[in-house]
Amino acid sequence: MIIRDKPTKWSVYLLKFFLLLLIIYGVLLIPSSDPSVPKNLAGSPFVWNQDERWEAIEIRFSEARKEGCNMLKEKVDKSFESCEKLIAQISLGEYDVQDS
Repeated sequence: MIIRDKPTKWSVYLLKFFLLLLIIYGVLLIPSSDPSVPKNLAGSPFVWNQDERWEAIEIRFSEARKEGCNMLKEKVDKSFESCEKLIAQISLGEYDVQDS
């Protein structure tokens, strides 16, 4: 049975490294303080006022999910084709702003 009296250089470094990791972990476990609320706020609070828009987007998303990928692929392809036609018209100068 061999008993070492003096630890090796690497084992000391390894022990220090794990001790440092343990200290960092302990510091990170300390909860942060609650953010303070600013005082003397001027003006009115922010109001979103876009509920109808988001509800419409949600409805369209639900319908698209029900239709499935194959039906959506056809719709997306048609939309890309119309966009490509519009880009071609614009690049050739054939599109008038009044057309929209």
